[in-house]
Amino acid sequence: VVAPSTAGKTHQLKTIQGSFLTIEERSNGFVFPQYQDKLVLLQIFGKDCSYCFEEMPTINRIKRDYAGNLQIIAIQAQDSMNQQTASRILREYQMDYPVVDKGEALDLLHFIRINYEWTGVLPFMLLIKNGVTEFPFSGETSYQEIDEAVQSLI
Repeated sequence: VVAPSTAGKTHQLKTIQGSFLTIEERSNGFVFPQYQDKLVLLQIFGKDCSYCFEEMPTINRIKRDYAGNLQIIAIQAQDSMNQQTASRILREYQMDYPVVDKGEALDLLHFIRINYEWTGVLPFMLLIKNGVTEFPFSGETSYQEIDEAVQSLI
């Protein structure tokens, strides 16, 4: 039996692409009103994190393999990026999904630190279904690990 999810703060975050993203905190996950019928892979990366960029081909492969069922949302958690750096990273790593910079997401990152015992190690990901965080991934994660988690939820 899953305990009822209690609502927390609602975040209206501006992406580096210029659109807005709504994320609602729950005691056991997050709700993404724009992506109600999809699994969400919430990716936390750093602009100076080589491990994060080594993992990008895996993220893009998961995105392709589960295009109809999965939405990726990324938060850049190191020092804020300037527009030039942000544009280069989006282009170079084919991040054609919503990306939020640290300055926009400080409260949300704080919530994740407290509720998921995230120590700041990057990369860090949460796989969320219907508002409930089903799988956390800390550090480098293989395609197989993410694939098996996604398969178990669709």
